Amino acid sequence: MKMWDDETRDKFFNSINGRKYSDLLLFSVLTGARRGEVCGLTWDNVDLGDNRISIVKNIGRINGKGLVSRNPKTNRSRRSLPLSPPAVELLHSVRGKQLAYQSIAGDHWHPTWYVFTQPDGKPIDPDLVTKAFNKLVKEAGVPHLTPHGLRHAYASMSYAMGIQTNTLSRLLGHASISTTYDIYAPRVRG
Repeated sequence: MKMWDDETRDKFFNSINGRKYSDLLLFSVLTGARRGEVCGLTWDNVDLGDNRISIVKNIGRINGKGLVSRNPKTNRSRRSLPLSPPAVELLHSVRGKQLAYQSIAGDHWHPTWYVFTQPDGKPIDPDLVTKAFNKLVKEAGVPHLTPHGLRHAYASMSYAMGIQTNTLSRLLGHASISTTYDIYAPRVRG
């Protein structure tokens, strides 16, 4: 498992600030959500008053059907996640940008209710996020990582804050605590 240290992570996010998908990628590392879960997040599953989001769907490409909203990976993948102050601030910013895009697009706006959208309101294909992420990683001059590696960064930050493995397992939506422990605990704590 590849993981960035804090300095590398910060270098990457500083270098992509304002770039396409930068908000989505930052939200991924702030919440530990999978890319399909972030792309599938809708505003009705965001509670900025209680600083929480509910992961109830993800979005992915199915051959012959295009982008499809579907149930999360496992039953434990359906979960409520707390939002840190930076994540709440980011969502307010995303909503403001989205309203500006909607105003510009006018009748060409697609009212999908997704949190992270293309400038015309259409949902974002997680595969396009991966392609953009790979390009941004290369341009930033940081070691190669997949978007899934942002979950590893979230786990590392969570452990550093003292979050226990059983809590982290629930936050990541793992089917069992052993998955979380096997992947993260020995590398982060050991």
